[in-house]
Amino acid sequence: MGNCVATEAGAVITTATKPQRTTMGDRRVVFLDVALSAAYAAGGDTLDLSPWLKSNADFVDLEAVTSGGTVYRPEYVRGTSSSTGKLKVYSGAGQNNEVAGDMHTVVFRAMVIGK
Repeated sequence: MGNCVATEAGAVITTATKPQRTTMGDRRVVFLDVALSAAYAAGGDTLDLSPWLKSNADFVDLEAVTSGGTVYRPEYVRGTSSSTGKLKVYSGAGQNNEVAGDMHTVVFRAMVIGK
């Protein structure tokens, strides 16, 4: 099991067009590009959101992506803190076809809301 690498999504949301971090009431909204690890295993990669949030995420939305003809569907599983959430990834037609193996080339766009 590995760790995801999350970076602020500067490729689409740039400081010239929109702030990369914005607020909504007392919550922060952050857009991230999340790359999976080369050692992705069943159960998911750890997705550490603590660089952007002080407490756990209220909402995480991830877009599905297509890579090499395969559609990858992400699922965020909330942890006990902002640093212990998991990102699970599924592919194929079934609901429970979790992927395994080297997934470091698959990158998801995420919108995260929290404190």
